[in-house]
Amino acid sequence: MSKAVKSVTRAVTGVFDAVLKPVQKVIGKLFGVPDLPSGGAGNSASELKQIIRSSKEPARYVFGHIGVGGLQLWAQEEDGDQTEGEELYQVFAISEGELQSLDNVYLDQSPISEAGDRASFALLKSPTIADPYLLANSPGWQSSMIGRGLSAARLTLRYDPDYFSSGLPTPLFEVHGRNDIYDPRTETSGYSDNVALVTLWYIRNRLDVPDDEILWESFIEAANICDEVITNPDGSTEQRLHNLN
Repeated sequence: MSKAVKSVTRAVTGVFDAVLKPVQKVIGKLFGVPDLPSGGAGNSASELKQIIRSSKEPARYVFGHIGVGGLQLWAQEEDGDQTEGEELYQVFAISEGELQSLDNVYLDQSPISEAGDRASFALLKSPTIADPYLLANSPGWQSSMIGRGLSAARLTLRYDPDYFSSGLPTPLFEVHGRNDIYDPRTETSGYSDNVALVTLWYIRNRLDVPDDEILWESFIEAANICDEVITNPDGSTEQRLHNLN
């Protein structure tokens, strides 16, 4: 995995541990809600990078630019008795809600591009109909299998005994998270890695705090602070957000 993705992953996870959890504890005392799990997506940093195979998992919310694992929902080979060249279709749930983008996939820490035509991927973003590709290729996929309200990654692997000599690779998904983050400064919603705005999203959408009970000016001030550009000792610059890990 690239150094940039590792850095962003550490930064986003650190930001949530440093900022979102303390804020949520204060809100919890006021409104009687439980503590957040650790980690920017509702899981620890190590759990974020794992592929989960389970029939029941808590909802995951992914924010910012980060590398995450997923919950494997589907795995099926193509029809027939092929050996070399046979395709395997997999689906991994990444997040509740709609992600901004799925930028890259890493197979056992190597970019998927290194696999050439042996691997491909696509983002299924809060779909309203069953994925046409899976309907056409994966024998057991049905029209009722839609995945409303989820963002998932579809992964296709074409078997090559030399390339996949160690077995099925573990995928890691580089994503830009939810794209419904409200910014009271512009009164618009979209993708954001601003910690104050993500905290505001959580308070409004998961704690259900009424808008007339929110201190809007405080969140606007906090969002402006998160957006400040700071200069590092080496002369480079970055948003203050990425300096909270």
